[in-house]
Amino acid sequence: MFKNISNLGIALNKAEQKSINGGWIYVLCHSCEPLPRGYVCMNDVICGGE
Repeated sequence: MFKNISNLGIALNKAEQKSINGGWIYVLCHSCEPLPRGYVCMNDVICGGE
């Protein structure tokens, strides 16, 4: 599933990939799956826990 992880930034919609700041890539998260190293959620994802 993660074999193409290096292409994730390229595959993302430009609107979702807002900014690259200090090596962090900010993306919209749609699930509670942990993001690859260097990726940060721009939005809060409700994970049903709290």
